[in-house]
Amino acid sequence: MAAVAPPQCAKSDGDRRTGGVGKSTLALHLAYQIRSRFTEGQVYLNLRSDPPLSAATIAQQICRALSVVDLHELSDRRILLLLDALETADQLQPLLKLGENCTILVTSVQPLAEIAAIELQPMSSADGMALLKAIAPAKPIQAEAKTSKAIVQLCDNLPLPLCMIAALLQQPPLQLDDYLQQLTEERKRCEQANLSYPAIRVSFNLSYRRLDASTARLLRRIGVLAEPILTAETAAALSETAIESAQASLALLLRMRLIEFAGNHYRLPDPLRRLVKSQLAIEESVETRQTVRLRLAQHYQEFAEILSSCWETPSRPLIDRVRHKPPLIAIARIFSPRSTGQFRRKLGRLRLRRSPA
Repeated sequence: MAAVAPPQCAKSDGDRRTGGVGKSTLALHLAYQIRSRFTEGQVYLNLRSDPPLSAATIAQQICRALSVVDLHELSDRRILLLLDALETADQLQPLLKLGENCTILVTSVQPLAEIAAIELQPMSSADGMALLKAIAPAKPIQAEAKTSKAIVQLCDNLPLPLCMIAALLQQPPLQLDDYLQQLTEERKRCEQANLSYPAIRVSFNLSYRRLDASTARLLRRIGVLAEPILTAETAAALSETAIESAQASLALLLRMRLIEFAGNHYRLPDPLRRLVKSQLAIEESVETRQTVRLRLAQHYQEFAEILSSCWETPSRPLIDRVRHKPPLIAIARIFSPRSTGQFRRKLGRLRLRRSPA
């Protein structure tokens, strides 16, 4: 993984079936390692969108995040940009004029002309086995090496599906042979149906079936979020449960490697987003999905009111309640870009009310 300027990026081999190879994880890890060099701005942009975001929209989001009007204002600033899931080189072009003080990390599944790239491949069989042993009970893996290698192969040597299967192997009563049989049968069904991401889909399906009803409901309802980022409070609103039950479900999803913990919130790995949305469409009616969205709207409205109170009359307990909430603009995107604009205007008014006369 390396930085743009000169332009470089991490990419897969261009086949969209190679999701889950670890591009985003690697880029985020590198960004974390070098963040101290960029004291004047650090921005992460998830560019997954249908249709793809325009270069102008990307530039606007960066300017907004760094509180400037135009990209030219950033030319002398030491800033770090991470563009995750770039679709075309055109999206990147305006940013290449930012100057040598700006470093841009890029991930993409597409071959990008004139950009030096590090091509990520699936792990070797040995590395796949090592990952399996690191998460699953080591003794059965070592004792049944042939079966374990077959499991690694069915996961296409990809980190994400291997982590999900390894988490399943931690849970009795099924043995390695049982999982190998289930993986083989599920993989055959996916290939016969010509489904994309077969390794990830198979591992997700097996994991989903092992969840209790409440946790499965929470996981699929993450699909209503425009950005798959949530807190325990958001999870409680999604699953219609008490905060304690939501926290228990989140803990289980973490153990099953179906979500990740990112500082003060949880997030769904991007390769699982489409699968979760598909499960939501299968199991939840249109009316139920709309009810969930309305419940979330009420939840976020209450949060906005708390935030307003914090700015008007600062109070430590209220600030503590706000601190662990997900990004406000991601919240607004549950509904539409128009909602995002309305939410920004309201935040602007709140900031004005907070500012001294």
